Amino acid sequence: LRARYRKAEEEIRKALEPFGHYRPRIQGELFPASGPGTCWRAHFRIDPGPVVHLRRVHVEIQGPAKTDPAFRALLEHDLPHPGEPLRHARYESLKRALLNLAQAHGYVEARFSTHELRVDPGAGTADIDLVLVSGPRYRFGPTHFEQDVLEPRLVTRFLEYRKGAPFDQALIEDTQRALLSSGYFAGVMIRPAFRASPSHEIPITIELQPAKRHRYAVGLGYATDIGPRFSVEYENRRINRRGHRLRFRATGSPVKSEASLVYTLPHGNPAKEYYDLNAGFKHEVTGNTASDIARVSFGRSDLLPWDWRQRVFLDLSYEDFDVADQAGATLLLMAGGAWNRRRTDDPVHPSRGHRVGIELRGSAAELVSDVSFLQLAARGKWIHAVHLFEPRVKQTRILLRGDAGTTWVDEVTRLPESIRFFAGGDQSVRGFGYKSLGPRNAAGEVIGGRHLVTASFEVDQYYFEKWGQWGLAAFVDAGNAFDRRFDEVEVGAGLGLRWRAPIGGTIRLDVAFALTEPGTPIRIHFTMGPDL
Repeated sequence: LRARYRKAEEEIRKALEPFGHYRPRIQGELFPASGPGTCWRAHFRIDPGPVVHLRRVHVEIQGPAKTDPAFRALLEHDLPHPGEPLRHARYESLKRALLNLAQAHGYVEARFSTHELRVDPGAGTADIDLVLVSGPRYRFGPTHFEQDVLEPRLVTRFLEYRKGAPFDQALIEDTQRALLSSGYFAGVMIRPAFRASPSHEIPITIELQPAKRHRYAVGLGYATDIGPRFSVEYENRRINRRGHRLRFRATGSPVKSEASLVYTLPHGNPAKEYYDLNAGFKHEVTGNTASDIARVSFGRSDLLPWDWRQRVFLDLSYEDFDVADQAGATLLLMAGGAWNRRRTDDPVHPSRGHRVGIELRGSAAELVSDVSFLQLAARGKWIHAVHLFEPRVKQTRILLRGDAGTTWVDEVTRLPESIRFFAGGDQSVRGFGYKSLGPRNAAGEVIGGRHLVTASFEVDQYYFEKWGQWGLAAFVDAGNAFDRRFDEVEVGAGLGLRWRAPIGGTIRLDVAFALTEPGTPIRIHFTMGPDL
């Protein structure tokens, strides 16, 4: 016991050194047991003393990595500076960061020729001297797949790198994400072989575990616009080894029912490019409109820079419709394109993010169609959290939403119901019924218009410590569909209750007032799903 007591002072000194305290003052006393059943006690009074500060920090990269932008960025932003308190953990973290970056960029032979931390306790200063010799940058070697799911030439097209290119761990991670998000695989293990080689290549082994071929889903929901709804879905993820897919989906509600069959064929990089062949039917009935649409379409989808998803399509549809006192049947051969982007920090309950969608479509009477038109539509939503308090305690979010569209056509009455613009409803101007806003005929019935402008401003707040996953919201919506002149802006405003469900997104209950309607009628809106 006395021997351990004598060693304790040195152990305390060693324990303080990683925190920059090299000149502590330690006073210790050892008290013997005072009687039967008692223990010896050791008491230490510790003054850690002054902190050692960095006097000189010298970090040098030798070899090809010296000109690597990633190393330049690390040296510019992540180095400790002279005058900072000495922390051993900071020094060790810097060494690990340099070696990890070297491996991530293919400098397999990287090593420290010098790694010294020199401390002068008397002067209260310390010097860091690190010299990393990178050695040559290795390149991607051959890739070997361990899988029996897809044809080898197809699975190879998922690779985000090419043999012979400079090794980059980020491209390995991009490849892993692409394989996992494809739906073909339940597990992806990528193993680069980091070992010295005369060829300066890093062989890659990719082990793939197949996902279940068949996927089934059943859903139930409710929204004020369409009432209770159900959905069934089936997907065959791998019809064959060429990666073809088949998906069937059907939804039903008192207002809207539809069914679709989609056949998908991968093209180029399957994570970014594919063709699809669609066939579907849709039936919709609102207060004074009804339509039945049969459609087939062919499209190509591509992932563009900055996370834009592009789809160009050719769509043949036949629509039998009634809109107020107008009835007709229209055949349209439409060509067009759609561009969508969605970015969020959380796919279910985002604190910040946005989505944007743009679509351009049109038809020509000279090419099969019964009417010529050109239509441009855009919609978007933006969410941003304002952290007035600690995020774990309280969160306030601003939600902005907007929709706009315009149509070039000789007579809007020649357009089928699905091509016209309407406003009102849960996702449009709250306080008004679904598709209840727009140009009217002589009898005052809504018939839809050429153009659309709606906007929404909403603030919600969650007080996690007191309310858990419950929140409150306040909102103002405005806009309308119109034909020639945008002279009737309808406005709705109200309050809402929010609950962040564990799955499926947010459940929303809104009480909205139609401020521009005589008598300011009240309408309840209930929706569920992700915020973006």
